[in-house]
Amino acid sequence: MSYHSLTTAEFNKASFKTPADSVLVWRRKWRQFDYDNFINKLKLSRSRLVINTPADVVELVDCYDETLTSLLDEFAPKQAVRLKARPSAPRFDADCRSAWQAQFNRQRELFQTKMINYWTTTIDSCRGNSKALWSKLQTLLEPQSNIVIDLTADDLARYFVTLKIERIRASIAAASATNISDCAVPDMLHDLAPVTAKEVAILLAKSPVKQCYLDPVPTWLVKQASDVLAPVIASVCNASFQQVTFPIRCKQAIVRPLLKKCTMDVNAASYQRISNLQSLLSVKDCRE
Repeated sequence: MSYHSLTTAEFNKASFKTPADSVLVWRRKWRQFDYDNFINKLKLSRSRLVINTPADVVELVDCYDETLTSLLDEFAPKQAVRLKARPSAPRFDADCRSAWQAQFNRQRELFQTKMINYWTTTIDSCRGNSKALWSKLQTLLEPQSNIVIDLTADDLARYFVTLKIERIRASIAAASATNISDCAVPDMLHDLAPVTAKEVAILLAKSPVKQCYLDPVPTWLVKQASDVLAPVIASVCNASFQQVTFPIRCKQAIVRPLLKKCTMDVNAASYQRISNLQSLLSVKDCRE
């Protein structure tokens, strides 16, 4: 004999909050990355990059990107990770919030201590080098901007083409021709000392850990493997100087608009185009 009766009800689905749509992203398996095997494969394998380096600078740069990319795909392959918002657990009560707040306070104190130690060490390392010191402190002096950009890439390109380039051409159309006189150079540069692997290693050690989406491997990996990659990068620089050729692959860049000042209006005229280049070019630019 049953003492239960059937109960029916209707629910409005719109009153329930559904989790946000998941996003599929690709990430490398850095936890499984074996650096020693990566370097050994780069050294001992029959790689054109290290053993039989191409003489042509275009082939050398292509070999640099293709070899490092293939090795990175082998030792740190990309995997698809689906990220989605999860609702709060109902068991998260006052005790959980109190424990979380205490842990958050300890974490904040640790972060503050780490930040103080980092900037103290950074400023001390730039002692006597005002240029390096200013480049480090500039990140602290620049205000953070949370302005939402509603402009498209076509809007920015239209501004630079129609309002800047065409306006400059129109302003100088009626100008008289400029007389340019040659300047005599007392000492001509006849020879250029080749780039050495030691110079490249020093530049890599001083360069910041910045990277571009076009880089075949992260910058920290290039810095860590400088003993193997420094001779290759030196060969790239020397081949480019000797052959008077700049590879097309190195001319590619990711252009992003950057607001000139946070107090300016959000329009096309308030942005400047910043080209994000490969980290390989930073070593070559320092030599030039």
